Amino acid sequence: MAADELDPASRLLAERACERLIIDFVHRLNLGEPGTVADLFTPDGVWEWPAGDRRVEGRDALRRYFGSRPPDRLSRRLMTNILVTLTSPETASATSYLTTYRVDGYHGGMVPPPQPVNIGHYEDTFRATGGTWLLARRVTFLPFGRDTDRLSPISSTDTPRPRFTAEVPGGHMRRGEVWWVEFDERRPVVLLSEEDPSGFRVMRVVAPADTDISGWGIEVAVGVEEGLPFDGVLRFAFPWPGFTPCTWLTTLSRDDLTERAGAVSAAKLREIDDALRTSEQRTEWTPAAAARLSEIEDSLRRRTQAGGEGTDTKTSEGRSRPHDQRSMTPQQDHDLRL
Repeated sequence: MAADELDPASRLLAERACERLIIDFVHRLNLGEPGTVADLFTPDGVWEWPAGDRRVEGRDALRRYFGSRPPDRLSRRLMTNILVTLTSPETASATSYLTTYRVDGYHGGMVPPPQPVNIGHYEDTFRATGGTWLLARRVTFLPFGRDTDRLSPISSTDTPRPRFTAEVPGGHMRRGEVWWVEFDERRPVVLLSEEDPSGFRVMRVVAPADTDISGWGIEVAVGVEEGLPFDGVLRFAFPWPGFTPCTWLTTLSRDDLTERAGAVSAAKLREIDDALRTSEQRTEWTPAAAARLSEIEDSLRRRTQAGGEGTDTKTSEGRSRPHDQRSMTPQQDHDLRL
């Protein structure tokens, strides 16, 4: 019987079985036991990568090859554009596209998303034996590729990164954790206190000032290392008499925190504590302080004239609540907001 003589239901079931093999292959590599992909092949099945001069034949060899994956490897493969073509009631072929994200040296938690390691496609041949569809041959083509990144070792003084979850319903939220919050739009904050009846004391992560603010404030870097998709800072400004700067310090309830992004290390948390203590010490106004503020304003003015952006320094007393703060993405927060 020819493939085009199959009834629609039989054709659909055969195509679905082949599609499932394609997905199951990467699922086992990503989340299961890599060596078990051999069970998806016929006993004489073949996997090959012509450009890499690799050919593995037979289930035992396939089990050894895929089972030799490094134990500290983290990978995710995305499969798209799957097209299965039945060539007979017992055979089929398929083309599918793959994108691979992969790092070595992984020991748990969330890591910054890398660039793809390779992008390519598979050309597969399937064979049905005893009513079960299996891979008879897989050929890998990788027109785009690069070496796999290795993560830096975690210092023994750093806080180990846990596996991050979108919520911690009823769970304990800890000082030093980084969370996403809905202000005027989605923003990251760092918890500066444990939870108490009034909520959490937090500070919002903003973009670096891109100018020297020494004498008027301190910036502590918080970004990709802490689980965010960008590099930003916590900005602690010194409260001069008659001048109350906006440092994005506020109090939030548990319900305001929408998603956990990560956590700062123990060393970084100590740095934040030191900056916070310094920013809470009142300083006497002096001519030198006035001159330093003038230098900062001149620097900002020159930059904003070149870039077409304005400056904004808050001088009113009091602490801002989330709904009082101006909409600003981390990349756009270049107005220093001391």
